[in-house]
Order: sequence, then C-alpha cells, then structure tokens
Amino acid sequence: MKTSTLVFVCEIALILVGGSFLFFFWTKLPPQMPWFYSLPWGEIQLIPKLWFGVGFLILTTISTVNYFVSEKLDKKDSVAALVVAGASLLLIILYLASFFRVLSIMI
Repeated sequence: MKTSTLVFVCEIALILVGGSFLFFFWTKLPPQMPWFYSLPWGEIQLIPKLWFGVGFLILTTISTVNYFVSEKLDKKDSVAALVVAGASLLLIILYLASFFRVLSIMI
C-alpha cells in the first residue's frame, strides 16, 4: 500500500471517529457551542452545533481532493506527495483536537 493511500485511510478513519462522537452526543449537546475563542466573550463565540457536521464534510472533501493531488504528484515527486498528504492529516488532527476540546467542555 502506498504511503498516500495509507494516510488517506487514516484521515477517513479519524473523520469517522469524530463524526461518530458528534452523532453519539448530538442530543446531549446544546444548540450552540463555543468555537471562536479569539473573539470577545459572549454569544459571538458560539456556532450552531450543525456546523461541526459541516466541518467534517469539508474535511472529507479536502482529504479526498488532497489524496488525488497526492496520487498525481507521487508519479513525479514522492516528497511533494507526502507533504500534501501530511498537510491534510495535520489539518484533520488540529480540527479534531479543537472539536474534542469543545466536546469535553459541553459534556
């Protein structure tokens, strides 16, 4: 199995884990949850919980696009392909770390 394929499978697995946590705790979550911590305290920090699901869909799209770009680059430059795949994985890890932080506050 090529490295870019393995990274893609790991990315999709991480997205599914995060999505399953969101699905499992959906009824326990409040309608709005904090996300924008850099903004002043109050309602402007909050987003609807549906946006977390949208975030997972966006991550899936980015991961899929980066996988195809990585596959195309792998024929010419394997290092560039690995950088693209790694950047996508890093993005997913950062999103999940923030997501689980918010989830731990709310539950």
